[in-house]
Amino acid sequence: MNDVGEAALAYLCRHKLVKNLTLLAEGEGGAGDYSERVFRRYYEIFGQGKILEAYSFCARAFAGFTPEAATALAQATLEAEGTTP
Repeated sequence: MNDVGEAALAYLCRHKLVKNLTLLAEGEGGAGDYSERVFRRYYEIFGQGKILEAYSFCARAFAGFTPEAATALAQATLEAEGTTP
């Protein structure tokens, strides 16, 4: 996962916008609301060196968004994180 993907996942979770409610099993990801648990689970997978699994998990977190909504999310993420030249 690249920096933009991770930033978008962080934005998605920070603003509690995760729509895919099939990412976690009951209790998976520890305590907290669903979005917090999704964020922690991504980094748990990534931290185990399971890069492809983490990438897939992150991609599935965006399920349920229309192309227009995904574009708006990407724009909001860039605005929140700053832009690059």
